[in-house]
Amino acid sequence: MTHKNGFIQDRIQYLRESTDFVSTVFDSLVGYAIIAADFDGNIIAYNKGAHQIYGYAPEEVIGKEQFDIFFPKEFINKGGLEQIVSEVVGKERFSYEGEKVRKNDERFPARISFTLTKDKTGKLVGFVELVEDLTERKRAEKVQQHQLRQLEKERAEAVRNYQHYLAISQGGSVASEALFRPDEEKLKEFFPDYRDIVLRYVRAVRIREDRPSDRVRELARRLSVIGVQARDVVRLHLRVLNEFSQRAMPSEDRAFSNDARLVLVELMGSLIDVYCNILRRKNSKKGAQQ
Repeated sequence: MTHKNGFIQDRIQYLRESTDFVSTVFDSLVGYAIIAADFDGNIIAYNKGAHQIYGYAPEEVIGKEQFDIFFPKEFINKGGLEQIVSEVVGKERFSYEGEKVRKNDERFPARISFTLTKDKTGKLVGFVELVEDLTERKRAEKVQQHQLRQLEKERAEAVRNYQHYLAISQGGSVASEALFRPDEEKLKEFFPDYRDIVLRYVRAVRIREDRPSDRVRELARRLSVIGVQARDVVRLHLRVLNEFSQRAMPSEDRAFSNDARLVLVELMGSLIDVYCNILRRKNSKKGAQQ
């Protein structure tokens, strides 16, 4: 056993001295796990990022024939590691997305890349594995997918509300003060307030705070006084988006536009509620008079 340990230590020293690893680069990539090993599975080098991602201290793994501890057992049992080594030897580099295992047995999604290493004479001596932990990215993708599904539901609700509003307006059932085309100058007066609501709303959505729904409902009440209709709300909303797009990067512009639609949906819904209340009050008065 002592002879084997001595052999491994000699191999580690030889590889460190003869391979083309740049230790400063190796240690600087803290956000990635980088592990160098020989073809026997002996771990030769192990950076700070690997310590953070896997949880093993360097002294727990360096110099030991246990490269397989970072992979799920069923992956090892099916010959997955041997297949990877074969791919790396044949292509000199190999990448894929899969599961890795931390010290506490927690599994995590990762992007995994393998590259062959050679000594100064060109002899193959092992490989380097670079791992990016995708846990947070996958979690963010799930949140984004949920938000997109929710947004689609709210868009559909907005369309229904808009169609309902048109049916009421065209039927002449809403009080006359809610039907005339609002004065353009009066509509412009609401722009600063609506812009502020949109900015606060988008921020609340992104940091998961309570949305300023009370302000949206109050704005809807004020807009109803001048007879604002759905198309006017859209004009007001587009003006906010146009102002933002003039100073934002294209990617930021798209993200802002998507999040800001939630405000438009809620404002339209609130406006419908106001007009429906007007309708109910009007009908109630007619019933009392009859």
